[in-house]
Amino acid sequence: MTGAPLRIRYNPDLLEAAIEHVLRRRGAAGDRSADESYRRAADRIYARYEQSEARRAAFGTLHARLFEEMGCGKPFAEAAGRFTGRITEVLVTRAWDRAEEGVELGADGRTLGARILPARFAAPEELRRFLRHEFEHVADMVDEAFEYGHGAGEFAGRMTRLQGDRFGLLWDCLVDGRTDRTGEIPLHTPQELAEECARLYPGLPDEAATTVVRRLWEGDRPTYALLVRWAADPAALAAWVGWSAGAEHAAASLGAPCPLCGFPTYAWAPAIDLPVERVIQEDFPAWRSRDGACARCVEAYAVRREFTAPVGGTNPAW
Repeated sequence: MTGAPLRIRYNPDLLEAAIEHVLRRRGAAGDRSADESYRRAADRIYARYEQSEARRAAFGTLHARLFEEMGCGKPFAEAAGRFTGRITEVLVTRAWDRAEEGVELGADGRTLGARILPARFAAPEELRRFLRHEFEHVADMVDEAFEYGHGAGEFAGRMTRLQGDRFGLLWDCLVDGRTDRTGEIPLHTPQELAEECARLYPGLPDEAATTVVRRLWEGDRPTYALLVRWAADPAALAAWVGWSAGAEHAAASLGAPCPLCGFPTYAWAPAIDLPVERVIQEDFPAWRSRDGACARCVEAYAVRREFTAPVGGTNPAW
C-alpha cells in the first residue's frame, strides 16, 4: 500500500514519564548505566539554562532522544506500520488509568489518537501485546465491511455506560479470537471474557455466556450495527446463541450494574414513571425504562423532577 508516510508523535509529558519508568525498571534489574547517563545530562541542562522555558525545551529534547535510543517507540512503530498509506498520523498521549487507555480513529479517518500508561513502555512485550489488540480494533474501523459507526440507529454515539461496556466486551471477543488464530497471544482469555460476559449480562446463564464468547471468538465477524444491537438488547443476543429465555429479566438480577451509575445494585426500581423517565433521558438519551435502573438513581431523578417542575402543575410537555 502506498501513500503519505506514517508519522507518530508523542506528547512531551508522556515521554518524560515513560523514560522515568524505563530507567527505574532497568535500575531494578541491576543496570544503572542509563540512569547515570540521564542524571549527568540533566545536570548539564540545569547548569546551562536558567530560563524555565529553555530548560523545559532542553529536557524535552533529551527525553525524545533517550526514548528513541532505548527503543521505546519500536512497539508503536510495529503496530501502526501495517496502516502506512491508510493512516497518516498517530498522536500518543498519556493515560492516567487503564480505563483511559485505547486507540481511536479520528473523524477524518486518517489520524489516530492513542492514550497509553507510561509504565507500559518499561515492558515492551506487554506493550506489544496491548497494541496488537488495540490496532486490531483499528483494522475493523477502517474495514468498510465492518461498517464502523453506521447502522446503529438510536444508539449511535449515545449508548449508556452499561451498553458501552457490553459493546466493548463483544468486540474484544472478535479481536482476541482473531489474534489467537494467528498464533499470537490475545489480550484476554476466553474464560476471562466469559466471566465478564456473565457479569454484564446477568440474565444469561453461564453456559450461554460461554457460548457467546465462543461464537464470537471462532466465527465470522458481525457488523458494527449488530454488535451495538446486542449490547442494547440482551434478549437479541440470547436468541443468537439459542437461549430463548433471553436476558429479559437481566435488570432485575441481583448484583447487576445499574446502567445509569454503573454500580452493582441489589435494589432495582420496581417501576419508573414516564415523567421521571424523560428526566433521566436528558442525561442518558439512549436509555429506556426497559433497561432498568437502581432505586437510588430513580429516586434522585424523581427529586430532580420535583424541584424543576413548574409551580402550580406539571410540565405541559409531560
